[in-house]
Amino acid sequence: IIKQHRETGSYATSYDSCGGHNKKLTERGYLQIKRIALKSPKTTANDKKIGDVVSTSTVKRAVYEMGFKAKKPLKNPILTPQHQAARLAWAHRHQNWTLEMWRKVIFSDETMVYIGEAKSKFVKVLDGYPLTDKHYTLTSKFSRKTMIGVVFHILAQVALNHREKSQHAEYIKNIITHSVIPQINEWFPNGQAIFQQDNAPAHVSKASLNKFQQCGICLLKWPAQSCNLNPIKNFWALVKLKIA
Repeated sequence: IIKQHRETGSYATSYDSCGGHNKKLTERGYLQIKRIALKSPKTTANDKKIGDVVSTSTVKRAVYEMGFKAKKPLKNPILTPQHQAARLAWAHRHQNWTLEMWRKVIFSDETMVYIGEAKSKFVKVLDGYPLTDKHYTLTSKFSRKTMIGVVFHILAQVALNHREKSQHAEYIKNIITHSVIPQINEWFPNGQAIFQQDNAPAHVSKASLNKFQQCGICLLKWPAQSCNLNPIKNFWALVKLKIA
C-alpha cells in the first residue's frame, strides 16, 4: 500500500490488484447490447452476445444493470389496409360525438376464463426446503373453463353474465333475450341506448340483428378487427385475477 501511494499518490486499490479478472464487457460492449435491446426488444440474451467474448450470463447481468425489465409483449390485432380504412372512416364518423352521446353507448364483450388457471408459470424453490401445496398447480382431465359476458357503459355500471359457448339460436334465446335486452331496458327505460357488439358470427347473424330491431335497440356499427377499441378489454385482467 505504501509503495502504491508513493508511485500513484493514492491508497485506493484497483480492481486488478484484488486478484479479480478484468471485465470482458467494455463500455462499448454495453452500448452495443443496449442498442440491440432497444432496436429488437424480443431478442434473447443469447442473441445479444458479442461474438464469443462474453457469456450469456454476462449479457443478462448487463441488461439488468442497465435497467431493462422483462414484460409480456402487448397484443394488437393484425390490420389489413381494408381494416385500417374502415377504422379511420369509423373514427371520422364519431369524432364529433359529445360526452352525452357516448353515455348512451353500452359496450359488450365476452371472454373465456379457465377456472383454477395458474397466475404464474414458475414457482420459487429453495434447496433444502420442503415443497408445499403452493408449489403445485391443480390439473384436470377435462378443461375447467367458462364463458363470461359483460355489458358496460360510460356511467361505470357493469353487469357480468355467465354463459356457455352457444350457436346462433341459443345465443338469441339465452343471451340476447334473457340477459342483454333486460339489462339495456333497466339502464335505459326510455329506449335511448346504443348497443355495441363485435362482429362475431352469432352477433351479426340475420336473426340476431332482427331481434334487436324488433326490440327497438339501436346498434353501434363496429369496424372489424377493432377489439382494442373496446374499453372492456381493460376490465378482463381484473376479472380473471379475481376468479381464475
